Amino acid sequence: MQESIEERFIDKLKKRMANLRVGDPLDKSVDIGALVAQIQVTRVKDLLKAGASEGAVIYEPDMDVPGQGCFLKPTLVTNVSPANSLVSEEIFGPVLVAMSLPHARGSGGLG
Repeated sequence: MQESIEERFIDKLKKRMANLRVGDPLDKSVDIGALVAQIQVTRVKDLLKAGASEGAVIYEPDMDVPGQGCFLKPTLVTNVSPANSLVSEEIFGPVLVAMSLPHARGSGGLG
């Protein structure tokens, strides 16, 4: 996202994430279902730990998830560079990696 909107965008995103419902994917009121297997939960957690050790900031809303099953909280990752492993790896979990870029005037983009 563009640097000039990053703070506002991230704030709004965190508020929305706090209201997501995690649970049985067959329940129409649920936003995020389970991962396919416990090994995938472990893989996502390990990727998040590695990304954090490389400087990423990990945000998870304060919410409950079902105790039984392969559930993870929705997760937002910020403060990453293109070299961070969370940018280059496919995560396959409820994880959003957000990066900002400077506004480039006259580049034919959104400016």
